[in-house]
Amino acid sequence: MHTRSTRSPQHRDSRTLYRALVLLFTAHYVLFAATDAVAPDIPMIVSVALQGTSRPVKLETQAGHPYDSFTIEHDVRRLWKTGRFDDVSVQKNDGPDGATVVFNVVEQPPLRLHQIVVEPDEQKVKMDVPEGSPISPFAAHQIALKAQHELIADGYVGATVDSELVPYSKDEVDVRLRVRAGDKPVRVTAVEFTGDTILTEKQLRGSLQALKIHHGALAFLPKPRYSDEAVDADVARLHSLYVSKGYFDALIRPDNVDVDGRDATVRIRIVAGQAYRVQSVTGLEASSNIRPAKWSSDLCSCLFKARREAEKKGIIDFHPHVDVREDSNVADLVTSVEEGEPFQVGHIEFSGLHSFKDESVRRNVVQEEAALLDAGLLRQSVARLNETAMFDPITMQDVLVKTDDKTGKADIVFRVRERKRGSWLLSGPVGPSSFAGPLEASLSSRLPPWGRGIFELSTYTVSLTAFAFMSPIVPALGVSKVASMVPVIALRRPYSPGEGWLSGFTIAPQLGWKLGVIGYATTQIQRRMLPLLDGSRSAQPELAIEFSTPRSSGPMLCDAPKPRFMMARRVGALTLELAGAFTAF
Repeated sequence: MHTRSTRSPQHRDSRTLYRALVLLFTAHYVLFAATDAVAPDIPMIVSVALQGTSRPVKLETQAGHPYDSFTIEHDVRRLWKTGRFDDVSVQKNDGPDGATVVFNVVEQPPLRLHQIVVEPDEQKVKMDVPEGSPISPFAAHQIALKAQHELIADGYVGATVDSELVPYSKDEVDVRLRVRAGDKPVRVTAVEFTGDTILTEKQLRGSLQALKIHHGALAFLPKPRYSDEAVDADVARLHSLYVSKGYFDALIRPDNVDVDGRDATVRIRIVAGQAYRVQSVTGLEASSNIRPAKWSSDLCSCLFKARREAEKKGIIDFHPHVDVREDSNVADLVTSVEEGEPFQVGHIEFSGLHSFKDESVRRNVVQEEAALLDAGLLRQSVARLNETAMFDPITMQDVLVKTDDKTGKADIVFRVRERKRGSWLLSGPVGPSSFAGPLEASLSSRLPPWGRGIFELSTYTVSLTAFAFMSPIVPALGVSKVASMVPVIALRRPYSPGEGWLSGFTIAPQLGWKLGVIGYATTQIQRRMLPLLDGSRSAQPELAIEFSTPRSSGPMLCDAPKPRFMMARRVGALTLELAGAFTAF
């Protein structure tokens, strides 16, 4: 006789719960047993010390954390990269409570840059590091890497640059750069387009800039230098061309490059894809003014205005995006702009000043401290600094903006390189001297950095000039006709936008006061009007718009808007240049 037992559902659930609890406690016991077995091999850090320097250094190795050799190795690399230490070592001491970690460093004596020496001399490597800048082996290595990058970008494929610190005095060193770049750069002699291009050869070549090869009457101009950066830049421009014509899915990439000696043939593969007709543009406040037939130019104009308004509010991060929504051969564009937080200017500093006073240079900067950061004013400031002719030409890349997201402040550093004090000039007229000016030979030198304000001597130059007047340029000036060389000693203060009417004059008693007055008036008119006619002070950089489709993404580049009445501006600028040539001395 078989007896069949029955249990209630509640009893079965209790048994299942009991089994789960047993498994949980068993896993808990095994886990803690394994942890107790491993723990002695990974000690806890009870203290971290940095010996050999009083300056603070942020370390990832912290007390209360398990000892990690990878973290310590990362901290050692960070200490070396500061360039402040001659030696870095780590000491670990085990104790009953854990491990103590001691970073031992040997501070490097503070060194200043005397000059940069390039070997061999014939290699033209232009470095913008001002004399007197703090220098270290790591900083010298960074200078060498930058020089190497510029050589490669200039067509010297495979160029290498090594650095070495050479003592000059007790606290000054020279940075010696050993350059191996070859005799001549690689030049692009041909650009070929392959694939389904759709567009004409003329349209494609017209969009090239870095790889542009001149033909016909301009064939004598030098060929562009080859570099990967140049190829990538023009590939982006070609993609921009196709996007502007509605080929949103266009695929463009470098195909291959054939280098034969110093000649390079660049091939670019293009798959145009389908052309879309833009039906609408939405998302921007001014999108209602964008015409579908001219959407690309209208969109660029709209975004340039939006970016300028953002710049006036202290916003420097401006990233426009367009989402392409396709249906058959019709596309709707949905635009959006990602803007950063506004910043207020903290301190404005100048790096590389030796002969000029800070206040005389600062007068040319229109961006003010404690005001909203305005990239447009920074561009105007760069243009005005270049007009002074005190420094080698600077660009916006020489303006370092240090932002602090917590405080909303931005410190600005203008990195400048003063021009050499002395110079010489030999010039002659193009055509008859009675029409285009005299023959001129001169030696000039900037005066020492003494005085302040209008009496700051470093803003003056003294020159010894010899003129050969064949006949008076302007009879009213009272300069007699002579055929021999006339030596003239002159004291000149070149025009500076920050000094205004107190600059741009020349004192030369031998030439008489009339010529001095006319020269001063001409200089003032010329130097004040030329930037306005040229439009360089307000010139905006190109704008990149990121286009996204369901299958691809890429940029469309908007070229900076050109000033209105360009032809009239050029005629006016040429007239002012000729007027300056007639009265220059």
